[in-house]
Amino acid sequence: MSTGTAQIIVHRVSHAIVNELFDKYIKIPKREEDILHLMAQNFEISGMIRVIGAIDCVHARIKSYGGDDAELWRCRKGFMSINVQCLVNSNLEIMDIVARWPGSTHDSTIFANSRLKYRFDNFECENGIILGDRGYANSRYLVTPLANPETPAEVLFNEAHIRTRCMVERCFGCWGNMFPVSNGRMGTRFQTPERTINVILATAILYNITRRDSRKVPQSIGHYISITQVHSPPCSDDRQRLIDEYFSRLV
Repeated sequence: MSTGTAQIIVHRVSHAIVNELFDKYIKIPKREEDILHLMAQNFEISGMIRVIGAIDCVHARIKSYGGDDAELWRCRKGFMSINVQCLVNSNLEIMDIVARWPGSTHDSTIFANSRLKYRFDNFECENGIILGDRGYANSRYLVTPLANPETPAEVLFNEAHIRTRCMVERCFGCWGNMFPVSNGRMGTRFQTPERTINVILATAILYNITRRDSRKVPQSIGHYISITQVHSPPCSDDRQRLIDEYFSRLV
């Protein structure tokens, strides 16, 4: 089989996978019961409550597409890439993915223009939060670690945050080892962004399918509900409320 024929097949199959399976395998739960189970699963990592998932971006290496805007695709690490945003759960599954921005785009810009932000702005995920690094702005639902924790409660919060958020880094490692097109080591050599994006999305779907077999059922859903105010009213700074109302009691 020639290289050209193989590429045609790859693109046709990738397009079919994305069109037919994307909504089935890459999604955030909508039912209240499913959201609570997701929170309980994430809670078991390090005791961080109300967590829907962890967010971060990974650079998928590409070949330069050329043209006047070619340098827009060069990331801070020096190579050409697509900056791919993912929201990940404790089972290392990708629940939300954005794969269309040039490598020079900042992570916070991708999030600010994403459907994920729109959903949280409109309270579609109950009272859940997502964890991000300090590259994002701390907000009502996107909780980042403290730069200089001082009190024991703040130190405990930071430790729980870091240990829980590492699930997104682990996901990128597993996904990249399974499909090197999604990382910065090998990447792709396709001629257009559209073809590259379809392949990245298809590999995310196939990766999620493999993770479904290892999904764990939370053992402490009842205990989890009893220790957290899942339906507490919205707050402008959930990070401080978590520290004051939850982690201070654990010290």
